[in-house]
Amino acid sequence: MRLHSTLIALTLAAAAVAPASVAQAQSGTFSFAVGAGSDNRQRDVSKSEGDAYTWGRATWNSNSKAFYAQAAYETLDMGGADLGLAAFTGIRTQVAGFDADIQISYKALIDASPAFDDDTFETKVDLTRTYGKTRTRLRAEYSPDGLGATEEWVWVSAYAAYPLTRKLSVSGEIGYRDQASNIDYTGYNAGVTYAITPQVGVDVRWHGTDADIPVAAHKDSIVANLSYAF
Repeated sequence: MRLHSTLIALTLAAAAVAPASVAQAQSGTFSFAVGAGSDNRQRDVSKSEGDAYTWGRATWNSNSKAFYAQAAYETLDMGGADLGLAAFTGIRTQVAGFDADIQISYKALIDASPAFDDDTFETKVDLTRTYGKTRTRLRAEYSPDGLGATEEWVWVSAYAAYPLTRKLSVSGEIGYRDQASNIDYTGYNAGVTYAITPQVGVDVRWHGTDADIPVAAHKDSIVANLSYAF
């Protein structure tokens, strides 16, 4: 868990910068996105027990694009809950030549079983850079107390994407999750993304983990997702 102190420091920096960003951005723009998929995968683990799901997101961006806020929903199957809600806020800046996105979020499960820990705070830091046509991203996430029985956890991952054509790209990611009161694992995925139109996209991706446990959440799977942004 040595990474968590760095993430907390970045979070505090984001909290200090955000008020200035808001003050500078007297107005902004809203955007929306909705989608559906054959399996709700996050950090390569299923949140829907391998079943199909839907999601939606509303985003406000400041005029400078430096500050944003989001509200989102997703259907899932966790702890007796079928619905998850989330609120996010974050800043975008430059760090050592990388585009940095520093985000804080609150997530809650609706109508979960009474004994199931149904809400959590999370921090996420993304560092992205493009080399030629290849887009790369380093990601680190931290929570002091996860959902359900999971307590403190950290996820770190590396991602790369390459465009084959103007509409078609290939990408892959590998990450590691270290978590208290739950199994540690390495997760990985690879797939293709196709822009049907500027607003409509489809992603087909294989997900897997090295966790040798007989549960649907960690089962290797090919997942298809369709999204519409407006």
